[in-house]
Amino acid sequence: MLEALNETCKEILKDKKRALIALTGLHGSGKSTLAKQIRKSGFKNFKPYQIAVIDDDVMSLNL
Repeated sequence: MLEALNETCKEILKDKKRALIALTGLHGSGKSTLAKQIRKSGFKNFKPYQIAVIDDDVMSLNL
């Protein structure tokens, strides 16, 4: 799954220094899992330490 996303974003992210990737979907569809995998592995020309994951589930706990 991550490989297909990498290929799709390859041209869009080429030569970019910053990017915002938003994941949407139903509860339990794997958004957080995918975000954690991207954070762990890096994404194209972005290293893991350059990636921040903002998880709505974590944010909503404080409401």
